[in-house]
Amino acid sequence: MTGGARRRLRSPFDLLDMGLNRILRWARTTPSRRATSTTKFCAHGLFLVLTVGCATPPPTVEIPIAISCLPQAVPARPAVSSNADLKALDDEGLVLTIAAERLSLIGYSAQAEAVIQACK
Repeated sequence: MTGGARRRLRSPFDLLDMGLNRILRWARTTPSRRATSTTKFCAHGLFLVLTVGCATPPPTVEIPIAISCLPQAVPARPAVSSNADLKALDDEGLVLTIAAERLSLIGYSAQAEAVIQACK
């Protein structure tokens, strides 16, 4: 392998173990030597705390999903006569059919507007 040896990535638990070993080594040293190594000890301790903090799992993120506000029972569209059916009727039947279909469409329109207003 060119470029030197690769360093093995350590887990946070390995780093914690290394930190504990450093604490024990530091406690066994003489007081004069402890004073000079305090700065190094604090730096390593801070690194250890920050690294172990990264071992916690990331927080759960909830993403809102749009849900249809329309109810299951949407009003059914009324049946309307075709142009061919209307041409086959006489004048009186044509007027009565158009009037009846108009009333049913007005009722359907009112129901559809109520459903739309419920969504707002």
